[in-house]
Amino acid sequence: MKSALGTRLEDLLRQKSGPAPIQQIGPTDDDRAKQFFEKGVQKLKAGDYFDAIGPLFAAWEIDPLCFKAGNNLAIAYWHLNCRDLAIRIVKQVLLRDPNNPMAQKHMKIMQEETA
Repeated sequence: MKSALGTRLEDLLRQKSGPAPIQQIGPTDDDRAKQFFEKGVQKLKAGDYFDAIGPLFAAWEIDPLCFKAGNNLAIAYWHLNCRDLAIRIVKQVLLRDPNNPMAQKHMKIMQEETA
């Protein structure tokens, strides 16, 4: 019966031991995170703080190590007078990367301005 289907045990073992072909269907997570990040920064630079939030948040969700997205997200919230939320975002960046110089700078400025 196995030979009628064209699959013998040796054939299956041979197929399993070979490398599987790599196929990229679409953009990688890194590519998408970068695209969202760049879009968010463009919006931020244009002063469209509210419209910057979505792409920056998406970039940070896709790549939790994209601390630049988190830092810029905090700036967007800060400019929208969501100061508590901005500080929470900076704290999240610092939890993930305690030595992040930009987050440290943001935290110092934010604490001074809210004191």
